[in-house]
Amino acid sequence: TARRFGAMDPYKILGVPASQVKHPSDLDKVRQRAKKLYKRYASEKNKFQAKKVMEAFEMVQRNMKKIGEGAYKLLGRGRKERELDRHFNHQTKEIKKDRRVKRKLKQDRKGEKRFHLPGDKERIPTGWRERQRRKKRRRQQMNKPKKPNVDVLQGLERLAAVLPQRTKFPKVVKLLYRWIKEYMNVDNREYVFRVLNDVTKLPFLAEDKEGRQDVICVFEYVLTYNSQWFEQDDKHRMIG
Repeated sequence: TARRFGAMDPYKILGVPASQVKHPSDLDKVRQRAKKLYKRYASEKNKFQAKKVMEAFEMVQRNMKKIGEGAYKLLGRGRKERELDRHFNHQTKEIKKDRRVKRKLKQDRKGEKRFHLPGDKERIPTGWRERQRRKKRRRQQMNKPKKPNVDVLQGLERLAAVLPQRTKFPKVVKLLYRWIKEYMNVDNREYVFRVLNDVTKLPFLAEDKEGRQDVICVFEYVLTYNSQWFEQDDKHRMIG
């Protein structure tokens, strides 16, 4: 078809001979060429040439008489869609500038506010205030005076005071065994000997099966731990 004088030649702009675009399958080559040119002009910020490339490709499509919205689009968007994109981008910039709108949109994304019934004190605090509350609670816990630790020998004395009680003996002897394994040493073993001496005088020493086994463990551990001390002197052997 003869072109009007002064009309734009799309094939010349795209650098593709018209004789090579005879079939719909040839549009793929034209599309790739148009994309390449568009990207080059866009990188060079030459909007005028980039626009001409798009118009040239659309003219080639019309020449092929292919009808269908979006069938052969260079960027996958029509003119109306590009106008909507520009409008959306403009609105986005305006929203970024307005803090009130940003805050309202953020609240809408999180959902509606929670409503609680009377007496319902459930709260899900978030944000800066909650972090400040956590820091305050942490400081209060750090500054809170700690309970003084019970002295090791005081703990042994407390156990010795409860051992004579028949009903509590099985549980207390377990605690005594644990205390001996964790705290007994050469400096406090004489106190352990005194406690064990009192234990041997209890009439219910072997009544409970579990308690009897724990008593055996206590004496075996003490004798093994202090075996070298018992071997040093005959007087020590008499105690063992």
